Amino acid sequence: RLALPWIYGDTLNWMRGLGYMLYKYIRPTRLRLVALVRPPVATGRSMLAHFRGPGPVAYSDLALAEELATRWVRQYAMIRAQVDAIADPAVCQTIRLEDVSLGQVRSLYGFLGLEGFDAAAVGALLDNRIKEVRHSHLDESPVPASQEELRAFWRICAPLAEAYGYTEDEHFYENAPSR
Repeated sequence: RLALPWIYGDTLNWMRGLGYMLYKYIRPTRLRLVALVRPPVATGRSMLAHFRGPGPVAYSDLALAEELATRWVRQYAMIRAQVDAIADPAVCQTIRLEDVSLGQVRSLYGFLGLEGFDAAAVGALLDNRIKEVRHSHLDESPVPASQEELRAFWRICAPLAEAYGYTEDEHFYENAPSR
């Protein structure tokens, strides 16, 4: 008896397990699935900062980078498989983080059937560059991700990342040290 439509936002990546089940239970007239995709190399930087130990590192931890890249692939492959399995793709929307703009959010409001779009408030959020607003991984690593780790991350993620419209770009690695 909830208001229509039900909205399921993939903020915690639970869509990988729940999206298709929710679709089968709630049906397309009452459900909207939204998945936010982050670029794999940017995700790799965050994940390495979060999972790397606090001690000094003199070498690239390729095993850790590869393990974390496999997590990215598993997570987004599950989401993609569910979106592909849903008979009515009009209930699903995938948004790449770097594509989020005022126009994108306005379009999302329409897709979700929401009213009261406030361009000034949304614009203020999009323009806010403090870390707490931009990104939830607040961990700072004393050891930045290396070029080698980030390239390993891309190598594993590339096939699926390309399906989401990502291509490898050398700017991913330009500020990363080599070790």
